[in-house]
Amino acid sequence: MRSVLSYMNPLNAFSKGQNNDKLRQEAQYEIINFEFVSNDYQPIYERWNKYDEKEYKYAQELTLDDIEDIYLGSYDQLTQTIIEEQNLVDYVLQEDDTLYGLQIKFNITQNRILKINDISPDCLLPGMKIKVPKRNEIQQQEQEQVKNESYFGRNTMDEIMNKGTSKKFTVFYITQVGSIEGTITINQDILLFDPEINDYNQNLALQQKKQSILQFQACIMNDDILIADLIDLPNRISRNKNRCFKDYLIKIYLKQSAKFKKLKIDQPIQPVVTFRISNEDPKQFLQKSQEFHESILDILKDKLDHNEQLEQKDTDFTVIPYYDIESEELYEQYLIRTNFIWGGQEFIPQMMSQSSILSSDEFIEIVAHIPSLFKTCNWQLVFSNIIHGSSYHTLLNNCQGKNPLILVIKDLKDHKFGAYLSEEPKLSFGKFYGNGETYLWTFNDDEFHTFRWTEKNNDFQYCEQDGIAVGCGDKFGIYINNSLLYGYSQKCDTFDNPPLSSEGDFNIKVIEIWGLSD
Repeated sequence: MRSVLSYMNPLNAFSKGQNNDKLRQEAQYEIINFEFVSNDYQPIYERWNKYDEKEYKYAQELTLDDIEDIYLGSYDQLTQTIIEEQNLVDYVLQEDDTLYGLQIKFNITQNRILKINDISPDCLLPGMKIKVPKRNEIQQQEQEQVKNESYFGRNTMDEIMNKGTSKKFTVFYITQVGSIEGTITINQDILLFDPEINDYNQNLALQQKKQSILQFQACIMNDDILIADLIDLPNRISRNKNRCFKDYLIKIYLKQSAKFKKLKIDQPIQPVVTFRISNEDPKQFLQKSQEFHESILDILKDKLDHNEQLEQKDTDFTVIPYYDIESEELYEQYLIRTNFIWGGQEFIPQMMSQSSILSSDEFIEIVAHIPSLFKTCNWQLVFSNIIHGSSYHTLLNNCQGKNPLILVIKDLKDHKFGAYLSEEPKLSFGKFYGNGETYLWTFNDDEFHTFRWTEKNNDFQYCEQDGIAVGCGDKFGIYINNSLLYGYSQKCDTFDNPPLSSEGDFNIKVIEIWGLSD
């Protein structure tokens, strides 16, 4: 910082009894320029022989006392900075340290920590040595006094974060303004959310007119948590990929009696905050979501067991920048807020009829692999042996003029499999028809598998008076007898699939065909 003040010093002195106003007009002046620089605490002056009218008028009004006050004010501020820097001590970052925790622990702003150490927030790593203010005797006495109080008293952040073990999860903080990426740290007393320093969060902060990404931080004392639920959202289809995704959210219900710094409760409502694990691997995603949920439940159970005979005291560390109110509309809001994470399409296709075989999530798994043109369409039941009976003729009539179609079979051993048919079943008189969009699918041990065209042949669909077949080689990939009671599934060259049923031959329990809704 560089500050410059100019003072007009008369070269000929004024004396009492003289006409000083006249002398001022005739006097010659030297200009003393006081320059203040952050790393130099002595005034610097230069001489000029010329000055303009504004400088002259300013010099007439300015006295040496004014200069002294201005200079000493800046000097005091710089001196205070020097004293502060002299009182800094080395501190080694621990595994569970966060900027928010350091702010509370050392009574210093987060920006000041970064400025003192000349670092950015994403440079803070465990084992790193940084400069922090030295704690004075009063702070140390207060800390010792807190240690002698009940465990459930107003603990310092240092005591809180050093108690027991901590767990960290990479999450999205699901809010009204967007899904904020970051890391959440959980220990026996507190949940701390630290936003990640990245372009998405930075743009989000600018949109919300936040001075810093750090203003997205959230802190929840475990005493303020009522319960936590693991909720699942319906399967949704990726916009540009042949896959679907399943979302799980950790929904934390907060006590209305808590003293929130940024949560004003003036009426009987149920505040909630929601997080989502950040992991694209479906298996790890569910596993981590369950681990996150169970970690909160374990802490709440330990608190309850430990707190049975103890009087609960209020805590005021809870800070929540965004929260929701429990309502019927909140579930739909979750779908909208989380949709961008996987790049999901906005519309979720629906089954307009009840299926006796597939759940909604299983149906979405199948639709996720069909051509994009039909991914946003609703589907209706065209044929079911439970509704329409085991009439092969009725099946062909109901499918007439409808394509594409989804064939769904459930055998007597409850195995689910079928095919996506690019064209309707119709008598082909010994010829194959259809195109390469046709594929076979199966749910094997609750995992969905598809088998697509290998380009070895064009034997996609076949239909005669005795039955329907999909895929061929030495044998059909799927064959259904015209009785609609039995069939078989074998490996075929068209799709290079294994037998889709538990055994080659199968007995049909339920058969359904689905087409596009009108």
